[in-house]
Formats: sequence, C-alpha cells, structure tokens
Amino acid sequence: MPDSNTYTTQARRTSVLRRNHINNQAIDIANGNGTNDGGNASKTCYSLISPHTGKTCYSLISTHTGKTCYSLISPHTGKTCYSLISPHTGKTCYSLISTHTGKTCYSLISPYTGKTCYSLISPHT
Repeated sequence: MPDSNTYTTQARRTSVLRRNHINNQAIDIANGNGTNDGGNASKTCYSLISPHTGKTCYSLISTHTGKTCYSLISPHTGKTCYSLISPHTGKTCYSLISTHTGKTCYSLISPYTGKTCYSLISPHT
C-alpha cells in the first residue's frame, strides 16, 4: 500500500495540470448503470452544469479550504479519489462550487448526451 508521501506526490503532480484540462476530464459512467445508451461507458463529458442556474461551473473548489483544487480528495479517507461519488461508501467525496455563482453544483451533465455523469477521472490514471 502506498505511503502518505505517494499520495502527496500524486496530488502535487495533479495540481500542476492546466485547470481546464482536469476540469474537463470526466467519464460518463451513467451508461454502465442501466441506461439505454448501448452500454458505452467511455463517453467524455465536458461541462459541470448547475441544476439551479443552468450555467457552467469551471472550477473544483475545496470545501475545506475554499481554494481551487485540481484533485478530488476524500474527506473520509484523505486520499485522492477520482470519483465524485465514492465507490466504496457511496458518499460524496467533494463538492463542486461554481466560480460564477458561488453555489454548489450537484450534477455533471454531458452536453452531448444530456445525461448525468457520476464520475470525474484523472487524465493521468
């Protein structure tokens, strides 16, 4: 099992990625959960959409520090997680906060399929 230094290094490496690159990387796993889209779970979606305002949210903001973060850190384990929802606990690992409205965005919506995407994936998995 990697030690804490490994996770620190991973987070640091992730943090130097360009903002729009990490923010735009998502995998639509909704299709793997019984949707009628042919079971293709590898579609990429590019927008974080607020269900309240309908506007795109561009940044991941830490709920702990209020700062922009480039990786998702689980508040439960302290480890980097690449899913918005923990596959282990089913709990939300992090909140998406709109840099425009300051409000929490609750869903990742694919502009191509219009479906909710449940996971964020690192470009360096």
